[in-house]
Amino acid sequence: MFPTRSAIAALLLACAPLAMAQPPERGMRGGDPGVMLENRIAEMHDAIGITAAQEQAWGQVTQIMRDNEKVMRDAMRAVMGPNRPQSAPDMLKAAADMAATHAQGARRLADAFAGFYGQLNADQKKAADQQFSEQGPRGPMGRDRSR
Repeated sequence: MFPTRSAIAALLLACAPLAMAQPPERGMRGGDPGVMLENRIAEMHDAIGITAAQEQAWGQVTQIMRDNEKVMRDAMRAVMGPNRPQSAPDMLKAAADMAATHAQGARRLADAFAGFYGQLNADQKKAADQQFSEQGPRGPMGRDRSR
């Protein structure tokens, strides 16, 4: 028996970052992933209390966040679009490819954030730690925390 499309979609969604893991224009919670990401970026900026001197490093972090969102959205379009995988092995390979793409983006973000984190004072580090502890490692990937 072949898995249903919804089962395959669920598998793919489990392997992709939260906001970007829906059909191309909708996040898991029904919102636009780009808007949700921008809201998360603004929330983190305010919560951490980023100073003018830290803006350049913060800009590098947020650019990676935006790049990751676009890459994952484009990858989702490819696997959910008209040329989506049809066989179970191809669907599983697509899920593995999505997971690898997500992991590469997460590594780029972790590396950039580590450099940014080094510029923070103790209170800012505590605020950044709190931002991540409330959501786990997926926090900055655009999850809409208002729901």
